[in-house]
Amino acid sequence: LYGVIEYFIDHKPKYHRYNVTTGKRIDLITLAKIINGLGSFKSEIKVIKKGLNYEYTANNKRLKAEIKNLEFTPHREAIKKLYNWYKQNLDKVDIKKFSLSNSCEQQKSLLIFIT
Repeated sequence: LYGVIEYFIDHKPKYHRYNVTTGKRIDLITLAKIINGLGSFKSEIKVIKKGLNYEYTANNKRLKAEIKNLEFTPHREAIKKLYNWYKQNLDKVDIKKFSLSNSCEQQKSLLIFIT
């Protein structure tokens, strides 16, 4: 995302809207497994409805046409970087903002996941 923002600070965009995405398919179970593999806390992954719902992989043709040498960070690497950022900056994160119900259990789960 940083490279995209940096590019458009210095260049006038041809369009008003762009999909900033790798354009590669990835399912939610795979994302959940990547996240579960990072920390010592392992969450149960529950599949409520088996099978795939409507598949949509965002189209990034406009973005790739405009920024010729754009490279995307693979999902696993990007999630790991984000995880490590939260781990290093946990003291700066207002955990209450992560919880819809502000329940202690949800906040505790977030803390266990990150640590």
